Parts: sequence; C-alpha cells; structure tokens
Amino acid sequence: MVCNECKKSIAKNSNYCKHCGTKVEKIKAAVTEGKPESDSPVIFREIQVTEEEADTGAERILEFDGALEPLHIIFPRLFCTGQLFMVKKFKFLNEQGKKYKKNILIRVNIA
Repeated sequence: MVCNECKKSIAKNSNYCKHCGTKVEKIKAAVTEGKPESDSPVIFREIQVTEEEADTGAERILEFDGALEPLHIIFPRLFCTGQLFMVKKFKFLNEQGKKYKKNILIRVNIA
C-alpha cells in the first residue's frame, strides 16, 4: 500500500504512515449489480438456491455482459444464506476489444 501524502510504501494494515505520520484512510470497494463498469472494482451478483441445494451443494452458470466466457461455479455443500463467494480476476472484453479483469462477489440466498 502507498501513503497518499508522502507516496512511500507502507504495510497494508497500517493506520498511520511510518514515514510522515499521516492517518491512512481505508476506502471501501464499490459494487455494482450485474454489468461490469470500468470504474467499479467489484461486480456483485445474488444467487437463489433451494434448501436441498444448500445441503448437497449447488452448481450455476452465470453470464455477464462483456465476459469472455460464462462463469461456471460450484458451491460447496452445507453453506448458509448470505454466504459470500469471491471470484478473482475474471476476464472481460471492453467495447474497444481490450481485455481486462474484474473481481466478482456472489452472495447466496436460500429460498
């Protein structure tokens, strides 16, 4: 991580810069629903599963606009409602044909 004031490298969990003493401000990641936006670091999606799928495990194929391929995800058995799963660096293609990567955050709800 880099200090916003002096631009020197500091530890990720620092509350203050060890070089200049400036308080480090923690920034929370923004999330969007479904479609990837170029300025958003995370894409958020909610998935509904049955109680039976929660007990035995579930499998879903998710489509995202601009994704190079569908996301095939297998949820483990015995998960609970509200549980979060993160898919890191999923590949997308923008309008100009340039590849980029986004993280996808998935919340599972049991219906």
